[in-house]
Amino acid sequence: PHMYSIPTGNVGIGTDNPTEKLTVTGIIESTSGGFKFPDGTIQTSASSGGGDTAWAWWIGTGIDGDIYRMGNVAIGAISAMDKLDVGGGIRADYIRAQTNEDLEFKTDEGATRLKITDDGDIDAEYNTIVKYHGYPYPDYDSGPRYMDQGEYYRVLNHNLGGSANYYVVDLIYGSGNNIRQSHYIAYYDPVTHGHEEYGYLWRNLNDETVTIHRGFDEAEDCFRVRIWVYHG
Repeated sequence: PHMYSIPTGNVGIGTDNPTEKLTVTGIIESTSGGFKFPDGTIQTSASSGGGDTAWAWWIGTGIDGDIYRMGNVAIGAISAMDKLDVGGGIRADYIRAQTNEDLEFKTDEGATRLKITDDGDIDAEYNTIVKYHGYPYPDYDSGPRYMDQGEYYRVLNHNLGGSANYYVVDLIYGSGNNIRQSHYIAYYDPVTHGHEEYGYLWRNLNDETVTIHRGFDEAEDCFRVRIWVYHG
């Protein structure tokens, strides 16, 4: 036989192990009438007919999620505003963005609060960290620069834009007489070190340039300037 009835009250067609009230292994054909659902509606077509616009999962007496004909999916919500709309937490091993696309996190109003660009930059709304690798790389790095004794100052073009109020500047230097960044700023101590003035300092910082000054000592000096932009 091809129909089975077991003590649980389940009926199987094409199977001897029905797990629901009616379990069918094969194709079900309806030539007229359609399918009647618990709410009284009759579905006569797979695409519309019954007038419903979604396929709902039911757990107990509540709706747990819907798949809409427009392609949006809702989990834990009764409407889907995007391709995936989740009313609750999301747990995943990883999130993958499309090739050469930014990954953005937005508010309900559509404002971007966090963006991870395809080249690895992180923009956390008003707080930009470029190429973050545990310690943020600077937005500007002059690299080692050398200044002769008579040069006294040099203007560097960083062209970072925005407001210099949101810059963080780091100036380091070294010289041929073993004076290092522990002396950090232009230093006056002719008695101890035998120099009228040595070291470096920066000033006149704006959104395009920064000016570096060196002391009058005779040592061969080099410096390096790095700037981070944290806001703006």
